Amino acid sequence: AQRGSITHGILQAIWNTIHDQATLKQMSDSDLNACVLKHVVHALNAFQYCYPHLLKPKLLALERERLCQRIIDWLEYEKKRPDFKVIAMEARETLNLAGIEFSLTVDRVDQVAHEDRLIIDYKTSEVTINDWFDERMNEPQLPLYGMTQPSQQLAGLAFAQIRAEGPRFKGIVQETQELPDCDRMDQEAWQAQLARW
Repeated sequence: AQRGSITHGILQAIWNTIHDQATLKQMSDSDLNACVLKHVVHALNAFQYCYPHLLKPKLLALERERLCQRIIDWLEYEKKRPDFKVIAMEARETLNLAGIEFSLTVDRVDQVAHEDRLIIDYKTSEVTINDWFDERMNEPQLPLYGMTQPSQQLAGLAFAQIRAEGPRFKGIVQETQELPDCDRMDQEAWQAQLARW
């Protein structure tokens, strides 16, 4: 859980700095590496401050190297997407369902083609979207996040899997959008799925 929180915090800091894919693509390799290293070092220093005896210097150096490589791999993967702009990070939302109010924190909202929105949730562990289509969902987090956005603007939901096995999106998008490794739904099926949630 700590590794996931650290990774999430690093990516949030990076996107708060660069804001969009166009800026990411314009960065030289050395500038991107320096940006990533700066945010990784800052995150690990904060972690060390809270847990001063948990990571010895040798382990800390290995973790810094591991995190830098994982984040660089992820950002290179994001370069392959169609144009996008990060419009919200850690967005606090409330949702009322059947009289029960939920307080939610949405990891990331991207603006994509046609000013549509894509909701992204960072994960460093294996996840599945299979139960999104079942009568009862075990993992309703992303569909709940989706319900906080205007349905006419919501274009997709995806987990951003940042793992040793390689970066990967796992989710669904409507047919007008493209997101690597995600299933696409035609407009009618997409609207029906949103209504079912």
